[in-house]
Amino acid sequence: MTTIRVLAAVLALLLAGGEIARRIAVPGGFFPGIFPLAMDEFAIAALLGWAAWRGSAGALLAAWMACAGLLLGLLAANAAPLLGGAPKPGAATYTIALSVLLAVAGWAAWRSGRGLRG
Repeated sequence: MTTIRVLAAVLALLLAGGEIARRIAVPGGFFPGIFPLAMDEFAIAALLGWAAWRGSAGALLAAWMACAGLLLGLLAANAAPLLGGAPKPGAATYTIALSVLLAVAGWAAWRSGRGLRG
């Protein structure tokens, strides 16, 4: 379970840090776009951080499933241009990265669920 806790803490930092970096790079600065557009990533990062700190299998399972849900929504939005939607720069890169993260979140949720059984 230690691996899942460390992975949750690292992903929480990466989610929050990546969203801050992305919002700083947007024209117009940090604050006009951060609220409410980045709150979903911050909420999931907080949930993952809390679950990593708490360490129970149920908390970790809930956090990983919430993370997987967020990633699935982001994946759908970023894969749409590859499937005939309006072109978006970097859509292929984002789609690959989100797919890998979704696989990691699914694996971590599976491992956390196994911790509930015994």
